[in-house]
Amino acid sequence: MKVRFELGLFDPIADQPLWKLGAKDIGTGAAAALNLRAAQESLVLVQNPLVSGGKGGGQLEGGAAGAASRVLPLRAGQKLAVLGPHGNATRQLIQVDTGRICASGELDCFPSTLTELARLNGLAGGTTTFVQGVDVVDNSTAGIAAAVAAAEAADVVVLGLGIGNCGGWWVNEGDHGCGERTGAAGAFLEGETHDRTSIDLPPQQHALAAAVLALGKPTAIYLLNGGSVALEPELRHAANPPAVIEAFYPGAAGATALAQSLFGAANRWGRMPYTVYRAGWAANNSMLEMEVATSRRTYRYGADALVRFGTGLSLSSFGLGFAKNGEGGGAGAVGAGDAGAAAAAAATLRTDGSSADLVVALTVTNRGPLAGDAVVMAYFHPLDVPLPLHPVVSLFNFTRLSDIAVGAAASASFAINTRALLLATADGDLVSAPGAYKLTFEDGAGAVVTVPLQLTGEQVTVEPFPQPPRKK
Repeated sequence: MKVRFELGLFDPIADQPLWKLGAKDIGTGAAAALNLRAAQESLVLVQNPLVSGGKGGGQLEGGAAGAASRVLPLRAGQKLAVLGPHGNATRQLIQVDTGRICASGELDCFPSTLTELARLNGLAGGTTTFVQGVDVVDNSTAGIAAAVAAAEAADVVVLGLGIGNCGGWWVNEGDHGCGERTGAAGAFLEGETHDRTSIDLPPQQHALAAAVLALGKPTAIYLLNGGSVALEPELRHAANPPAVIEAFYPGAAGATALAQSLFGAANRWGRMPYTVYRAGWAANNSMLEMEVATSRRTYRYGADALVRFGTGLSLSSFGLGFAKNGEGGGAGAVGAGDAGAAAAAAATLRTDGSSADLVVALTVTNRGPLAGDAVVMAYFHPLDVPLPLHPVVSLFNFTRLSDIAVGAAASASFAINTRALLLATADGDLVSAPGAYKLTFEDGAGAVVTVPLQLTGEQVTVEPFPQPPRKK
């Protein structure tokens, strides 16, 4: 509703500039640039392991020739095998009810993932081969042998895996194309009026990934999906763990964003917006159960996750610490004598909101090797509060710091008051509860700084749970 209000959908049309947009405003250079940047920022780098002998990208650990490097960024100019059901994705990049995308009614106004990967690899003289191998949901494995042969002949491999939408309102108004997908295949498809019964990757895609990873070639996997998909065997592969990118449905600029991010031409990664559970979780937990607290679901209640909410790496290493005293925070700021410290002295706020905001000033340093974005997330952890049931951790703010040069530092500042730390009672009231808390500021890649916090005073009801009107 907040976004709809910001769009002016509840205001007089004559006062709203968005209602006055026309053909001249569609497909502009500015819109295309914004589309690409949004796609770049939406991609999440979940895993980027080391590979021996510098076989991956140019990110050598230790600087010596032949040293280990990360799988990403890929080094352009190699023999690249692009495999998988989403390896040449076009419509699957979008997968939402957008109706017509290109003016022609076809899919000819934006590139596929294969086209962009081959283009960037070819700029440095590399060659690119594509073999689909398997389908998104149909369980045939007949094409795996050809895909493995292509991978054997390549230096590096990119696997496009994931799920898809089983239809759309513009195709089938009645059942959205999902009616014929109620069997085994339908368990892995998502769509309006059709819920998945599995959060696993379809078995033939696991088989393809296992056969390719067994070759020992540096491999990057990107996933196209809306709801979460458990990639457990691939993430936990003992001999040859791949780099893994969660791409969701990145839109018409998604192929360009993916290719640029894989080759290191873009370094603007996002963070996981939801928890990914292990594949067996759905078999033992009913999605009809809406109570997440007692079932310990979501990151807020300590879920046992395959991929935690907020996870996200970068092609660069970032340092996170408190700003030096007097830098970036002003009066009352939490800081440290030395930038980079991981903890600060305890702070205090009053539950009635009468105390000044607590300002936490941070410094983010890009240690290289690439310029790029950093994301800092602010969480609060209730440690000892007078409520029987409460989250163990909760995100209350975040910020993105863009285009930090190698060796440079950027500042992030968070102002915290009691409204940022509200908890719900059993009756649904939002309260400021006295007790011990901990604030953590994290980058999703392992960097964490901590501020102990005490809320003092009586418990204050800030937002009572809405009550039905009394009958007259």
